[in-house]
Amino acid sequence: MPTGDHFIIEVNREAAGILARMDDQFQFFASAPKAFTLNRQMFPSVRDAINAVGRALSESRA
Repeated sequence: MPTGDHFIIEVNREAAGILARMDDQFQFFASAPKAFTLNRQMFPSVRDAINAVGRALSESRA
């Protein structure tokens, strides 16, 4: 269950999705089509999620 920590992840001023704390991890919920490959993926930290989303969006532009 979420405990109340939620973050909006933006890359280059574009909202990519929401990150929600789920106990001791963070789950990503994609809002940008380019980030759908990471939808519902769990991450150990906010930084890990931000890095993964940034990579996913930059790879989709290549």
